[in-house]
Amino acid sequence: MNQLNVSINCDKWETETGFNDWQKQLQSVLDTTISTMNLRDCDVNLLLTDDFEIQQLNHTFRNVDVPTNVLSFPQFESSEELILDVNNICIGDIAMAYQTIKKEAIEFQKLFFNRSTHLFVHGVLHLLGLNHVEVDERVNMEQLETTILAQFGIKDPYIVGA
Repeated sequence: MNQLNVSINCDKWETETGFNDWQKQLQSVLDTTISTMNLRDCDVNLLLTDDFEIQQLNHTFRNVDVPTNVLSFPQFESSEELILDVNNICIGDIAMAYQTIKKEAIEFQKLFFNRSTHLFVHGVLHLLGLNHVEVDERVNMEQLETTILAQFGIKDPYIVGA
């Protein structure tokens, strides 16, 4: 069984309409993402934060001094390194920034929690070793994200207004 541990240090997340339903759905989103990658029994830590905190993390760990929407801190380099016979191994941490995601949701004409769910899936895939540096990697990752999100009624996240 997969486990999602959520920490919140930005109260703006909780003031968004539908927050409680979204937070409950995240466990299913994690389960679907993990099973799509043919894995199980993974733990993920999620920090729901703000632009200030994520900018500090981005600067400290990536030497990029600007806020971003999501950061992933994988425990392993790739999914092949996961020890599959250990129950609930932590695959890493994800941090998501409220203000940046809110701004992007408006810009891309997405519902806030649909955009947030997309970025959560994106972050989990990074924890599992996927990347989008090369074109073929990007295409693969985007296809996986779109397939996973469709199971939750979320349309293609790469089409503005969809």
